[in-house]
Amino acid sequence: MSELNAMDLTAKMKQLEFLGHEILSAKKRLIDLDRQKHWYREAFRAVKKENEKPDGQKKTYVFISPRVFVQETTEKAEKLMKEDFDETEKEIEEMRKELKKNVDELRKFEGKKDLTELGFNLQPVVSRFINDEN
Repeated sequence: MSELNAMDLTAKMKQLEFLGHEILSAKKRLIDLDRQKHWYREAFRAVKKENEKPDGQKKTYVFISPRVFVQETTEKAEKLMKEDFDETEKEIEEMRKELKKNVDELRKFEGKKDLTELGFNLQPVVSRFINDEN
C-alpha cells in the first residue's frame, strides 16, 4: 500500500514539476518576444524618422538572415517591419493565453480556486462596443 502511495506521490510531483517548468518557459518566451517587439518598434521609428527628413534615404537595408542584407525601398521596409511587429504581437497574445491556461492547471492541481472563479477570464467591454458601432 505504501509503495502505491509513493508511486502516486512521485507521479504528482512529476506533474507539478512539469507544470512549473511550462510556466517558467512561457514567461521567458514572453520576455524574449517583448524584447523583439520593442526592437521592431525602435527600428520602425528610426526608418520612419529618417524617411521624414527632406534629404532622407529612399532605400533602406533590411536584415533577412545572419549573412544577408537586402536593399529595399523605405516604404517596403516599413511594411515588412510592421508585418513582423504584428506577427510578434499575435505570438505574445498566444503565449499569454497559454501561460494563463498553465497557471490555471497548476492552481487546480494544487487544489486552489481556478482563475475563472477569481475573475481572470474577463473580456474587454470597450472593443465589443467599438465593433458594434462599425
